[in-house]
Amino acid sequence: MPAVQITIVGLDKASAAVRSAVFSGARQGLEAAAKRGEFLVQENMLHPASGRPVVATGVLLGSIASEVREGPGTIGHAVVFAQPPGGDYAGFVEAGTRPHFPPPSALLLWVKKRFGVANEKQALSIAFAVARGIAKRGTQARRMFENAFTALEGQLGGIFEAAISRAIEAAGLGKT
Repeated sequence: MPAVQITIVGLDKASAAVRSAVFSGARQGLEAAAKRGEFLVQENMLHPASGRPVVATGVLLGSIASEVREGPGTIGHAVVFAQPPGGDYAGFVEAGTRPHFPPPSALLLWVKKRFGVANEKQALSIAFAVARGIAKRGTQARRMFENAFTALEGQLGGIFEAAISRAIEAAGLGKT
């Protein structure tokens, strides 16, 4: 995925208290950005631009997570990802697939939820038909991470500005 780098100019001329507050606020902004990214991916799954939700069983939706990881010489970086079990196939949903024949058994839970089928034999028959369709056409890319990143990119400045402002005020260094 693409990366965004934010640089704060003029901090070298600020007092130690201001620098400390800014770094604290920047870290809080990074954590807020990670959570916002996680939310946007989930929103793209539930309400995609295509109008057809990515969610059927909720496994992938429940697998979306975010974390802030430490980085040398930086406040760190935020990562939004799909953890197992949904992470095992999130990349295929994100980017789509070429035609291939998936095992019908791997589609059973999805078929049962999507079509409301309780009968195992009927669900397996539908799963086989879906697998044949995938073998002919592949699967469509849903781009829930890419679209979330695009939306988040425009929001990052405001997220960081607000978090840094709050940290400066909390340190008693804001305007009086």
